[in-house]
Amino acid sequence: MSVAALCVFAVCVTLPAQQGKQEKPGKSQQASSKDGPIIVRPKGRRRSRSSSRAAVRRGLDWLARGQAEDGRWPSPNGIHDIATTGLTMLAMLADGSTLREGRHAQALERGAAWLRDQQGENGLIGTMAASTFMYCHAIGSWALIECYGLSKLATLKRHGQLSVNYIQEARNPFKVWRYYPRDGQNDSSMTGWMVLALTAAKDHGLAVDKDALRFAAAWYDQVSDPTTRRVGYLRCGGRSSREVGMVEKFPADKTEALTALGLAACLRMGAVPDESPMLAVAARTMLSKPPRWQADRIDYYYWFHGSHAVASLGEPFLTIWRDSLEPALLQHQSKNDEEAGSWDPIGVWCKSGGRIYSTAMAVLSLRCFSPRNRLIR
Repeated sequence: MSVAALCVFAVCVTLPAQQGKQEKPGKSQQASSKDGPIIVRPKGRRRSRSSSRAAVRRGLDWLARGQAEDGRWPSPNGIHDIATTGLTMLAMLADGSTLREGRHAQALERGAAWLRDQQGENGLIGTMAASTFMYCHAIGSWALIECYGLSKLATLKRHGQLSVNYIQEARNPFKVWRYYPRDGQNDSSMTGWMVLALTAAKDHGLAVDKDALRFAAAWYDQVSDPTTRRVGYLRCGGRSSREVGMVEKFPADKTEALTALGLAACLRMGAVPDESPMLAVAARTMLSKPPRWQADRIDYYYWFHGSHAVASLGEPFLTIWRDSLEPALLQHQSKNDEEAGSWDPIGVWCKSGGRIYSTAMAVLSLRCFSPRNRLIR
């Protein structure tokens, strides 16, 4: 069975009997289905796309100024530099720059050189020094692969393939990924980042094991609620994890981060909305918890993957999500001196990623709505 067919299988089950045809949002303030409200639209005039473009430009300029002399973008404790560097590079690539051209070509070239220099002969980008090293590898790999493919630089091909090989060798037999290679444990978050890297590699002509994507699709089917398509973390019904001490500050039930990532991953693996009605069910589950700049709901991780998912899924979900996301981000971009253009690191995972993480993820979220974003394929 092909990956596309398996993704269709992973999301296609019988729809609830009460579900009717979804009403497309028009002039009214509320989009709804027969199951009830999807989301209440923000009142008032929608912000212009030019406001979003200007915010992206300011964010990228701030990120460019934060690049270290050796080419990386540092994280607060130095442990997650590969991830913060990879996310920043992805944000610049999403805006249209490559290593050959664009406003941030030189920054990308230096960043790619730094990532390349962190790669060992076994393909791992970085070291196994921290339990999050696989996240760093996945994000760094995705960035390096996109640099190779979008810039058409043959010198990066070997490094992109090596990073793919490490991902594939680290996968658990007949399952997916977690914190360590072939450790017998699996989770939806790590798997989603690996899928994003592998599907990029496939798009750019690198050698990708079809079984890796096939088992990823099967995993998301296994951990998705059959009615709501809510994606669990370690098993069906499980919620997202949190950093130590952050469970009460950021309750996991305030977002649908894993549903968003699972939806984006299945779409990247070939699930087709017209053939997979349960994709819309997952989207409605996600839209029931829209982006809000509220102390316990600020989650750049969720907002990026949600934006990625709706950009691939299309209308009416894209407009509904965007009409909540843009006010949340545009109204809270910093205007303070050296921080002007960035976003405050006050959300989930910001303790590890810092201001570079929050800003890169905010820019990536906003760029998902642009038809010129070549990361959305």
